[in-house]
Amino acid sequence: MRFDLVREKSFYRHVAVLMVPLILQMLLSISVDTLSTMMLGTVSQVNMTIVTQANQVSWIVRVIMIGFSGGTAVLAAQYWGVRNKEKLQTIVSVSLRFMLSFSLVIVALVLCFAPQIMRVYSSDDYIVRVGGEYLRTVAFSYVAVGILNSLYAACRSVEKVQIIFCNNLVTYAINLLLNYGLLFGKLGLPELGIEGVAIGAVAARTLEMLIIFAYMIRFEDRIGFRLRHLKKRDRQMTKDYIKAGLPIVLHEVIWSVGTSSGNMITGQLGTSVVAGYDVMATFYSIISAVGEGFQYVVSILTGNAIGAGDKKQVRRQSHSFILIGLGLGILAGLGTLAFRSAFIGIYALDAEAAAYANTFLLIIAAVCPLSFLEMTCMIGILRAGGDGKTGLYSDIVIMWLLCIPAAALAAFQLHLDPVIVVLIVKMTMVLEGTVGTLRVLSMRWVHNFVRKEEV
Repeated sequence: MRFDLVREKSFYRHVAVLMVPLILQMLLSISVDTLSTMMLGTVSQVNMTIVTQANQVSWIVRVIMIGFSGGTAVLAAQYWGVRNKEKLQTIVSVSLRFMLSFSLVIVALVLCFAPQIMRVYSSDDYIVRVGGEYLRTVAFSYVAVGILNSLYAACRSVEKVQIIFCNNLVTYAINLLLNYGLLFGKLGLPELGIEGVAIGAVAARTLEMLIIFAYMIRFEDRIGFRLRHLKKRDRQMTKDYIKAGLPIVLHEVIWSVGTSSGNMITGQLGTSVVAGYDVMATFYSIISAVGEGFQYVVSILTGNAIGAGDKKQVRRQSHSFILIGLGLGILAGLGTLAFRSAFIGIYALDAEAAAYANTFLLIIAAVCPLSFLEMTCMIGILRAGGDGKTGLYSDIVIMWLLCIPAAALAAFQLHLDPVIVVLIVKMTMVLEGTVGTLRVLSMRWVHNFVRKEEV
């Protein structure tokens, strides 16, 4: 098959301009999470465990919100392709109302049943009690997180990505300072322990929401959203929002549970294996920030081209994105090979754990090209075309019917080498990257939500 590529250099410059702040945002988020965990670890391992377990609930909530913000991104990018500000305002209105309703329900459930929820993750009475208190506090951030997901998705879709990075830079720094001050009683703040960490998260997310909301209603001009637009109602837009977002939500939930299941399997293989696997996972989270930043750019520009009705440009861009994604994946793999030893050296590992970490990083280096194609095609291109079902069905078949059962069989029945088990787990990236690429090349995934009368 001959690839029909975009030839204009300005297109690739535009991709780079959009991609850099998005990658920096991803790396910033990873850095903040890592530093927060390190702070907790210096206080006590029990406190770190409590926060880690309680944050599993927050992670699930965020996954669902990210799914529905994916619906926002699909519709907003396509309507930005035809510069229909009225519909963009309606999309934001629909998304905000939905996120607000969903987050309030979740907050109410957590406030009422926090201990029972924590009991799912731990049988230790102390962890359940203290974790429940932490969870009740941090739940007040869910409303802000929901609104942030909606507004950030809208901003990215109209190529306003710098404001997201700048907002994160300011509020994440404040979050770290609050964590430090309230956890240790520094900076003139009271020492509140892990409750202080929860308060810091709520305060930082609330400030982050207020900044981006103020920006949207005062300065942002591509959507032109104002408070009065919250009254906008559009039954068809609501149906499109659910149609675009629901498969993405289901995909994200199935993927997240599947990822946790894979981690549970490897977690039963011994402390040295777990330590080596954690090193690999941390390194992959860093290099995958490049792929995630690129997938957002792919989604934006693909949605724009689809909304504009330019099928030839959609095809050319898709082919170009595949090659760029593959190239970035190859570079990530080579970077893994080059820096794996230095990265392992940061950790105080025994010889066995270090050997496992080295081998697991070799596996990651090998699968990086197809992992990046998975992000580019399955997440970036197909979702922008309204095809969230391919990723959903692929996870059901590849992850749940093939790889997870095969990894469990290899680990617990056949007692194969842990390296084989990890290789099976990571085969999901290889297979889903292949499926996503073939689906994109078929060009049977394009669904334009923009109707002729709306152009």
